[in-house]
Amino acid sequence: MPITRTFLDWDRPALPAVVDELIRTRSRNGQCDLSRCVIVFPGRRAGRRFLELLAEKTDGRHRPPQIVTIGELPELFYEPKRPFAPELVQKLAWAEAFRRLPEEQTSKVVRRVPDADDFDGWQALGELLWRQHTELAAEGRDFADVARAGQQVDGFDEQDRWEALATVQNTYLRMLDDLELWDRQTARLVAVQQKECTIDRDVLLVGTVDMNQTLRNMLDQVADRVTAYIHAPDSAAERFDEYGCLIPASWENAPIPLDMQQVRLVDTATDQAAEVIYSLSDFDGRYRPDEITVGITDERLVPQVQRVLTESEIPSRWVVARDMARTTPFRLLRAIADYIDGRRSDRFAALVRHPDVTAWLRRKGTGDYWLKQLDGYFALHLPRRLVSWLGEPEKSDALQKVAGLIDDLLKPLRGPDRPIGDWNETLTALLLAFYGDRKFNRDDAGDHVTLQACKQLQQALNAHAGLPESLAPKVGASQAIRMWLDQARRGTIPPLPDDSALELLGWLELPLDDTPALIVTTFNEGFVPTSVNSDLFLPNALRNQLGIMDNARRYARDAYALSALLHSREQTIFIAGRRDPQGEPLAPSRLMFAADSETVARRVQHFYEGGDNGGSRPPLAPQWPVTEPAAGLSIPRPDDSVELPETVRVTAFRDYIASPYRFYLRHVLKLRDVDDDVTEMSPLVFGNLLHEVLNRFGEDEVRRSTEPVRIRKYLHSQLEQTALSWFGNDRSAPVDIQLEQARARLSEFAEWQAAWAAEGWTITFTEAPEDNAAVVFETGDGRTLNLSGRIDRIDRHRDGRWMIFDYKTGESGDPPEKTHRRKKEEWIDLQLPLYRHLATLLGIEGEVGLGYIVLPRDTGNVRGLVAEWTNEELADADERAREIAAAILDREFWVELEASPGSLSEFDGICQSTSFDRDAVV
Repeated sequence: MPITRTFLDWDRPALPAVVDELIRTRSRNGQCDLSRCVIVFPGRRAGRRFLELLAEKTDGRHRPPQIVTIGELPELFYEPKRPFAPELVQKLAWAEAFRRLPEEQTSKVVRRVPDADDFDGWQALGELLWRQHTELAAEGRDFADVARAGQQVDGFDEQDRWEALATVQNTYLRMLDDLELWDRQTARLVAVQQKECTIDRDVLLVGTVDMNQTLRNMLDQVADRVTAYIHAPDSAAERFDEYGCLIPASWENAPIPLDMQQVRLVDTATDQAAEVIYSLSDFDGRYRPDEITVGITDERLVPQVQRVLTESEIPSRWVVARDMARTTPFRLLRAIADYIDGRRSDRFAALVRHPDVTAWLRRKGTGDYWLKQLDGYFALHLPRRLVSWLGEPEKSDALQKVAGLIDDLLKPLRGPDRPIGDWNETLTALLLAFYGDRKFNRDDAGDHVTLQACKQLQQALNAHAGLPESLAPKVGASQAIRMWLDQARRGTIPPLPDDSALELLGWLELPLDDTPALIVTTFNEGFVPTSVNSDLFLPNALRNQLGIMDNARRYARDAYALSALLHSREQTIFIAGRRDPQGEPLAPSRLMFAADSETVARRVQHFYEGGDNGGSRPPLAPQWPVTEPAAGLSIPRPDDSVELPETVRVTAFRDYIASPYRFYLRHVLKLRDVDDDVTEMSPLVFGNLLHEVLNRFGEDEVRRSTEPVRIRKYLHSQLEQTALSWFGNDRSAPVDIQLEQARARLSEFAEWQAAWAAEGWTITFTEAPEDNAAVVFETGDGRTLNLSGRIDRIDRHRDGRWMIFDYKTGESGDPPEKTHRRKKEEWIDLQLPLYRHLATLLGIEGEVGLGYIVLPRDTGNVRGLVAEWTNEELADADERAREIAAAILDREFWVELEASPGSLSEFDGICQSTSFDRDAVV
């Protein structure tokens, strides 16, 4: 007899309707007995909710059924004759089967075959073939079927490829036979072919509107025990087949009763998140949080939606607390694998900055000072690998201790390759080193994620222990870790229960959700309905010919889901965006146009002409505490209790002129932006390198020379010595290129210096005055401010004149007038004028020349540039400096600007420079 189909009208949610029907038909003596039933759902959440509703509606007077997902159902119909090959074994077997393919056939499958020792490449190929096999076998197809079916598709030219793959598939199955293991999909096909499918319980299908062919064939053999509960009215019966599955062709042109008043059109992903709050407002307090669901069709939107909900003090719960790949234990192991491959410095920095490594180091008594040393050491020395230590030992002693602890911890991971399973004990000990003695609070969301991640990682690692010897690869520790992570990567961690939270669910879970109010985000093409228009192996036309999942089936599934939601919910709101989180344009969902042609035309025009039917926003109901999404974080105001610096460098005046607030961040709070992820000299380090060489030159007798060759030879030798001291021998290619650029600039400087010396000038001071020397600068109102700085060089002419020079190694080589004043009127930098005051500490009084020695990229422009400021202009500069000094003493740091300054960009984050809704421009 055929499968029994029972239609439950979609004028109410599916799960309550199914529960009521089962209570009506399977209750005896006041108890609903489902103990001889297997109830099948598309996913686990629906099964859990079913049991909750059953308990509520029977007041506990019931005998529960066995709950399974549709993927678990087949194994209830037959008894496997052999153990199933674990997923990892299958992937390794596929890779090995392809290795055995004759060389002349491999190029028919892939353009480039991985090298023999490219383990990652073979693993990726094995997984690709495993995925194709799994999908096809679920539909009762093999690779040879594809070769035959493809001949019926216009333009099909890959018969040779699929015939070669069929050879690989046969080899794969023979390999599993030799190992006395079974491929799960093949075992199901054999059970169907041998008519082995039986079951002694009733099978109740709920919401299973799309099933693969293998499962349908199994159900045929037990049809007398199967009932399909279909959430649709009897009038829609012709749109469902005998299994209760959708007939795609019947949904292709089916009208969908969507009212555009239910659709909110907005622009960006941020607007979509805000629209969720406004939509909650539209419910006007009629529903509790547990009576509302937010559907998420684009998971990239989850963080933004949860952020605006949190800002509105609305708790939310996304079905996935964290993907395994984003958990801290997973990232820790990935960072370790990266580092032990070559001990690269950038990977060391990433590893020790991992929060769990930092916590482990703190438990080892390292403190936190090493982090500052790491920043400074990496920024200055740019090490490729940590094989030797450069510079003064006291500037890296704490960092060296950290590196030693890391090396001791990872020492068991070094050594020759060994069978993958032999690494298990070592890798388990590694995980325990970080988490074994840590105290966890199971009710804390962060600890919950970490605990679950460690549990899933250990389960994944156990898969390595049972690998057949013929397939167990010999690998190093880093490869073993990567295989371990590949095993665990697809895992997800559910959030902690929270009955007060607003549920955020994926699109496919919504048809069996039973809340009365629903908000769906990203109601756009590609998400609802989903579609796949390009596939490396199985394009849509070939999928259609084979009868496997194609775009027509996807459309039917989503059209049905939308229809059911619209009929069964009291309130539904759909939010469609015009741009995704990356700013790329979005198209409206095709489901929006399942209507007559006139309606379609109006909706297309409405979407693309910028219409927005959101309308005015009413105040939020009392249980929603705010009236609109909160703005971003406010910029922290200056703290008057923070002590002012005793001395201000003359170069800092430029920062105050650009932005008093950013001056406060840099020179009062002493915040710095140091990047350890560098492979070449920053402009600052490149400039410091040239300054170091030129300072050495200024202290040597060769400074008096008028011979360019002699000067050039000295400068080049000092450059080599400095580079060796700073960067060692193991330098990156970009650093070597920069050193050649520095050499070229110094060569041109030698020409200019020789000519300058020939004019009667001699370098008298370099890097003066000494550190901590300061001059008292009067503000004009009875107060003073100490000024400090280091003048690059001071030259004296044989006739007694003085010249103050500042080396400039930037790209442009601009003259002092351009860098110090805007339009020859407004001072924007006071460095050179204030150097006159510092020079008095060296006994230099009276008039003194001021200028730059520029060493730009264009070496033809290496030269000295003297400022032509009059005494009146310099007096004006001093007056401006007194104003700024007084403002600093008065703590005038919160000064709003008309536009963000072009400098001090390291503070853009604090100043929210990229935010449109920031509360000030500073």
